[in-house]
Amino acid sequence: MSKDNITQQTTFWTFLKSQKIEIPIIQRDYAQGRSGNEKLREKFLKDLKESLDKNTVLKLDFVYGSLENGSLNPLDGQQRLTTLWLLHWYIAFRAGELSKNKHVFERFSYETRVSSREFCKQLSSLEITAENGILQLIQNQTWFQSLWKQDPTVSAMLNMLGGTSEKDEKGEEIFDGIEEVFFDKTKFEEYWIKLTSENCPIKFYYLPLAELSLSDDLYIKMNARGKALTSFENFKADLVGYIDKKEWDKDKTEANKISHKLDTSWTDIFWKNKSEEHKIDNIYFSFINSYFLNSLITAKNDKEIDLYTQEAILNNKLYKYLSDNSSLKYNGFEIYKSEENVFDKLCFERLTMILDKFHLTFKSFTKEDIDKLFFPSWDDHSDFRFIPVYKTEGEEYITSTPTDRQRVVFYAICCYFENNEYEEKALKDWMRFVWNIVIDPNLAMIGAMRFIKEIAKHSGDIITFLCDNNEEVKISKTQFEEESIKAKLIKSVKDDSYEKAIIKAESHKLFKGNIQFLLSKGINTTIEDFNTERDIAFLITQNTGDYLWIRSILANAGRLPTTITLSNINDNWRYLINSSLMEAFRNLISNFKNIDYQAQSAQTIMKNICANYKRKEELLWVYPLVHWVGEKGETLLDNYSDTKRIVNYYNQGSIYLYNKTNWTEGNILLSNYRNEIIQELLKDKEIIYNSPDWSNIDNKYFRGWNIKLIRKTRLQNQDVEIEYLFDRQYLSIGIKETTELQLSFSLHQFSEPAKFGFDENEEGWLCQKKYDYLKIVKNEYDINSFLKEVEEGFQFLISKLNQEIE
Repeated sequence: MSKDNITQQTTFWTFLKSQKIEIPIIQRDYAQGRSGNEKLREKFLKDLKESLDKNTVLKLDFVYGSLENGSLNPLDGQQRLTTLWLLHWYIAFRAGELSKNKHVFERFSYETRVSSREFCKQLSSLEITAENGILQLIQNQTWFQSLWKQDPTVSAMLNMLGGTSEKDEKGEEIFDGIEEVFFDKTKFEEYWIKLTSENCPIKFYYLPLAELSLSDDLYIKMNARGKALTSFENFKADLVGYIDKKEWDKDKTEANKISHKLDTSWTDIFWKNKSEEHKIDNIYFSFINSYFLNSLITAKNDKEIDLYTQEAILNNKLYKYLSDNSSLKYNGFEIYKSEENVFDKLCFERLTMILDKFHLTFKSFTKEDIDKLFFPSWDDHSDFRFIPVYKTEGEEYITSTPTDRQRVVFYAICCYFENNEYEEKALKDWMRFVWNIVIDPNLAMIGAMRFIKEIAKHSGDIITFLCDNNEEVKISKTQFEEESIKAKLIKSVKDDSYEKAIIKAESHKLFKGNIQFLLSKGINTTIEDFNTERDIAFLITQNTGDYLWIRSILANAGRLPTTITLSNINDNWRYLINSSLMEAFRNLISNFKNIDYQAQSAQTIMKNICANYKRKEELLWVYPLVHWVGEKGETLLDNYSDTKRIVNYYNQGSIYLYNKTNWTEGNILLSNYRNEIIQELLKDKEIIYNSPDWSNIDNKYFRGWNIKLIRKTRLQNQDVEIEYLFDRQYLSIGIKETTELQLSFSLHQFSEPAKFGFDENEEGWLCQKKYDYLKIVKNEYDINSFLKEVEEGFQFLISKLNQEIE
């Protein structure tokens, strides 16, 4: 028997008169009346009242259940049935119809707790009439036990009947009780007639599960939402109501309506990712919200122009709500309805197409097989899931939150099923293309989604499209061009040999689909050259735990940017070897090809390259990074920089290795011969290092903006310290005013330094000689002559001072 034939549309009163209802022990407590659901309660009650006032049909979705011992045990729909029972009870009580219909109301009962069952029984027998508030009236009855308030179902029923005193965010009262909403005394009899009429506008569908011969597993699915009322249950009811109001499903059979699919075939999709407690609502809700987020971002107007600018999207209230997966709390459908031009009939048709095709295609697949189909080639243990999963946080199950990159991939999969029937090879090609595009760390989610939307019409045969396309793209242009070259190479051979070779390269955990460095000859790259250079690249990058391979690449550079970050992060390195370091990386690979690279380890080859590296005047700053290795194997990149950033100070030519993120005294000047000059000076035993010890790296490299040395000498039988102070351009030697000297000459004698052959005094100096070492020392061979000039200046300084003393 088909589901359509056994599905029954009915009203609550008609159903209750013909069938007992017992909420089984396995069911949750009544939760629509719980604290925290005030806004949802208010909306549902207002919808019920509007239906009765205007005689407009309100469909409350499906009620599923099984018959046991002559009573219906609802497995889904218990919350709605309880609220309807309370509404009928209250209207009957106020209309004076309760005693006449006591036998009908007693056909509804809770088996979850004795207190819940007894409470319902006593309400059905209530005969007193009074003007008191309903809560006060009930709780004043002799049969009402205060202990019952601890029963979650009884407490929730009282809230639903009388409401609470909660206020909304504006401080306005929330009318969340039946008594508060149905307050017009003159209409109780009218409401009672409508509620008990066969033409009652409030309806639901009843589906007897026993007649479908369903498995026990499905029974668990129907009740998988657990004891607490979930946001998704409320969302689903409002979503179905929204679709019904728009009449988008009115011409469909029940089995083909979204309201039916939500609880049947689509539930099967998410059931494979259920929590250990057999819950799926959060992941279900997360999926649909992700789909809605995609729809909002990629929406276009009638002229096929983006409905919102990127700035407008980021400030959109619904966007902020949908993009926050940290909380799946549902606060009503109004926020969705605010974008009715996005959530139109076509939007829901696309959602139906995606989930229908997914269910039909993968219903026999295991969860693991489905997950792997959408993984990137370089990660067999990716945390990406098209169908969301639960993860544990303490003792709680929470929904996994996708990254922006994963949201784009999610959208790309949706696009595939919107445009195509499933074909394994086509889907794999599409997924490979998408992951290669989105792995770009600089790719923005909104632009990427819109780019994918335009390309997705070709997702059924992306390889052919990439071969034939001549149009320029605006996003990910470089990577798109790379994908086009690879597609043409794949098509250039009759078998799949080139495709396998390319996928092998793309699967490397560092390269992650970006292998432009292997395509220097473009579509003329032979498969033999490709395989050889790929294998060499694998050898070079087999150990990225230190900076040897990066130092080797730098050693092969002909030109480099003077501001660059070399941080030990795969995304950064992958970007560099396909951009500013690509030429150098290709040179390193070529060097390997020119030697017997299989006769020795890659590490040995690269150590020799670094050890034999010679200074290049146009790249002076590279030499310290490449060549120097300390006694314990330390290098400047490995051990003396937290950021690994090379920075051209205000583009003035002074290039530093940053230590921290800001300018500090820990930065190392690399772009001139200051370090080498200081090295030579420190060989003189009279000269000592007078900056902090931590700034001196093995008497080779020196950290700081200014580096200070001290040379001790004697004047008039006194010990005198002559200061050697280096900044990024000048060396100054002389005596500082802070020097405590008891010399026979007075300071005024040096008020005109030129008379004595000194340079003009700068603040803080008593006397000084100043040298522009940046201008004088142009190569390493200039260092000795410069030091000779400095020594002559020192002797001249001492001589002049002695003359004045005498």
